[in-house]
Amino acid sequence: MLEDEGKKDEEKFDFILEGEVIGYISLGQAQVLAMRTAREEPGAYGSRYLSVPMAFDVVESTETEDHYVVAMDFRP
Repeated sequence: MLEDEGKKDEEKFDFILEGEVIGYISLGQAQVLAMRTAREEPGAYGSRYLSVPMAFDVVESTETEDHYVVAMDFRP
């Protein structure tokens, strides 16, 4: 009996009003999140590009069984 309750909790997902599962994102959402993160937390591009805004473009994206891989290109 107690084992059945544990299995029910493992299989339960939370949904938002639009019917999407909370905590899971699509490949497109992962691409947008990667670009947003790169823009908000820029890397070290050198002193020449310290305050120059960068443009980001998704070069390649793949979906594996449990995560996404998003490769991006950037330029000033």
